[in-house]
Amino acid sequence: MIGLDCLYFKMKNFLAFFVKNRDGVTAIEYAILTASVTLTIFSIFGQNGSFNIMQTSLWSSIQGALNTVMAKVS
Repeated sequence: MIGLDCLYFKMKNFLAFFVKNRDGVTAIEYAILTASVTLTIFSIFGQNGSFNIMQTSLWSSIQGALNTVMAKVS
């Protein structure tokens, strides 16, 4: 329990310093910017993102073309 108390006071002191320090505002701005960039990247490259849909469509087209060529060769 002593370790948790120590951790609590360290965290409390850190948060108090973070709120009083003006650099904290800049850090929060950077955190918001990072979160928005991350969401944008996940929406583009995610499982249902436009890049994934385009890539799946491309590989399906290539597979269909190869199947057609292979059917003509056989």
